[in-house]
Amino acid sequence: MFILPLEFGYKTTQRAWLTFFLVGLMLFIHWRVEINAEKVGEAVARYCASDDGEAFSKLLRRQSQLPDDEDAEYWRCDSVVGLIAGVGDKPGAYDYVLDDDSFAHLDERGQDRLRADLEQQVGKAELYVPRLLQEKLAQPAQSLNPVRMLTATLAHGDWWHVIFNMVFLIAFGCILEVVIGPIAYLGFMFASVLTVGLSYAIATQLNGDTLGLSLGFSGVDFTLLGALLFLMPLAPIKSIVFIGIIPIPMRLGVWVFGLVFLGGQLWFLFEQGPFDESTGVNTLAHAVGGVTGFVLAAWLLRPLKKQLSDLLDRAAVQEWSQR
Repeated sequence: MFILPLEFGYKTTQRAWLTFFLVGLMLFIHWRVEINAEKVGEAVARYCASDDGEAFSKLLRRQSQLPDDEDAEYWRCDSVVGLIAGVGDKPGAYDYVLDDDSFAHLDERGQDRLRADLEQQVGKAELYVPRLLQEKLAQPAQSLNPVRMLTATLAHGDWWHVIFNMVFLIAFGCILEVVIGPIAYLGFMFASVLTVGLSYAIATQLNGDTLGLSLGFSGVDFTLLGALLFLMPLAPIKSIVFIGIIPIPMRLGVWVFGLVFLGGQLWFLFEQGPFDESTGVNTLAHAVGGVTGFVLAAWLLRPLKKQLSDLLDRAAVQEWSQR
């Protein structure tokens, strides 16, 4: 079963212009990321088809000592150049390649020699290959740069990543922007960017991760959900519940999404740790984002909670009377 939120259950007269501006901005950014990734891929292919690239492939194949019919990720020129040439953390990337089983037979001297060869060949490759825009925008592991925290929030891994985050932004963000105003709305978002970014930097510092990259708006989406969960937990959200492949339209209270999504991420955080290695999901960002939204709303918006409760009661009565 999967629940997809769509929009607030009652009609509002105001438009959430800031929310839709953010949707357009993130779609534009990812369009540029995809164009850049295509250019980088073409540049990697050109390099690997050159004499230098072919020599590099032969070097990797020889060092891996694998049978000709066995496929391994890190003996191919495109795999190694694509991984290393576009990233900022070169030492971490070299370590990642050399830790592959393909090179497990090399002693320390052999590893040092292969690292030197990699550095030389990647230096040549970078004359052909531009740096990935996605990597420029992402928040690197252990980074405390607030600008990268912000750009990482606006960038995404692929189109499905963008689409799902935009669906959740529209479902939870539009009504929150209307009820608290665009300035407070932006304040919640910036608070989310900082708390999620700091938590990611601290977590990667503690576990020694140097290659990880954080991307996506989902931490902010959970902040918006957390704020709504405090302000109006019983407010209806028009949703689609998928049971298998069968979609069923429903109206579900905000508390259901808090229980399923935020509660689920908190459970995963304590059961599996901050990162889901199998899916690449930053569970910590979701949990921290949701808690940030709830705590900030409880601290700053408590007087608004009663007003919203009364408005929702009247909206429910009016809708019932019109049936």
